[in-house]
Amino acid sequence: MTTLEFSLLALQHMEAYIALWLGLFLLYRLLFWKTVQSILDPLYFYVIFTNSICTANVIFLAMYNEIKMYYTLTYIFSEAALLLGILLFARPQPTFQVQTPSEQFVKQLKFGMLFTMIIAIGANLMVYVTNGIPLLLESRNDASAGGFGVMLRLSQVATALFVLFYYVKKKITGKPNSKIERLLFLISIMFGALSGYKAFFLFYIFIYFLTNGRTTPLSFKKKFLLTLGGIVVMLMMFSVVLGTTDIGAMIGGLMTRLLASGDVYYMAFVDDTIDLLPPQGFFYQLFGSLLASFRVVSWDAAPLNYGYAINEVVNKNDLLFGPTFRYNVLWLLLTQSPVLTTILSFVVGAIIGLLNRALNQMKRLGLGFIVIAFFYYKSFLLILGPDHAVNDVVLSAFIFIFIAAIIFLPIHSRRPGSKTIAASASA
Repeated sequence: MTTLEFSLLALQHMEAYIALWLGLFLLYRLLFWKTVQSILDPLYFYVIFTNSICTANVIFLAMYNEIKMYYTLTYIFSEAALLLGILLFARPQPTFQVQTPSEQFVKQLKFGMLFTMIIAIGANLMVYVTNGIPLLLESRNDASAGGFGVMLRLSQVATALFVLFYYVKKKITGKPNSKIERLLFLISIMFGALSGYKAFFLFYIFIYFLTNGRTTPLSFKKKFLLTLGGIVVMLMMFSVVLGTTDIGAMIGGLMTRLLASGDVYYMAFVDDTIDLLPPQGFFYQLFGSLLASFRVVSWDAAPLNYGYAINEVVNKNDLLFGPTFRYNVLWLLLTQSPVLTTILSFVVGAIIGLLNRALNQMKRLGLGFIVIAFFYYKSFLLILGPDHAVNDVVLSAFIFIFIAAIIFLPIHSRRPGSKTIAASASA
């Protein structure tokens, strides 16, 4: 089933779909009532909001006999396992202790902001000059052609670290960032918009929440403005991508995008389309792209991109786009077992929950917080597509370690009267 066909089916039964989604959204919100206390919490978006849409899509298809009960039950049990894994380990955010940051740590953050943005600016300009601006390309994946994927990943990690440094410094010093730092912040947003990734601004919101949401809850007015700003940004990007200024077309595109949060389910489950995809070895699919990234094997031998493959089957074209193979669809395809799918779904939830707990046990905004916050955000990729997540997280970890080592270790030697790096990092 294509996105257009599903959208038309939902439009035909709009009252039933909306009632179903609202009921499921309320259920998810109640499940996380004690754990998630703000709409800016990444768990709110990636689990409560997005997964409630996915669940609504699957149950909606089952209601109108578009998919087999086998798929419906597999989804329900695996989704319940994911939620259980998160809920067992995740904890509500505590309140930060009042802290006096070391001068050394603040200097490291200042240098880190400048260093990471030099990397991001250089990497993006190289991509723009060689392959073009991703937002203006037919597919943003074309920007990584010719081996420039490493430049894009370098830019993404550097930008993520910049945002973390920016918010952490502002919070621990209690002072506004400098004019140069604010300018770099705006440049990072510009690169995010030009990346073609329509939800790029979510990272800025989530990191703001992780560093500030514990002690300075946002007012309703600020929440409204942030939400409105996000919608405006997405509409502007839809305008560029669709090549239109028709507000109706842009809003329609946005609504279709929301419905398509669970696009892999109606593409894979309707008419047993998942059976038309060639199953590959479990570990080969999870780690093959990583081996190709390190040139252990050639990219010709890299695992199949199931998003592209199912797009070719469903939409009858070979364009390089398609749905992300969300955790339980990928597990079902690779294992052919609802039981293993449920167990592996629990593992994904447990990883997210444990990182959430580790982050929320942090009482101070130091280097440890920056490290865990970075990988906690990355952990949600396991929901969106475990095979791509493994490759992304490992490569990002190498880049993260390289950049952090330059910022926090060798160039800051200990001087008489100064604090050790370990002390500054725990500040």
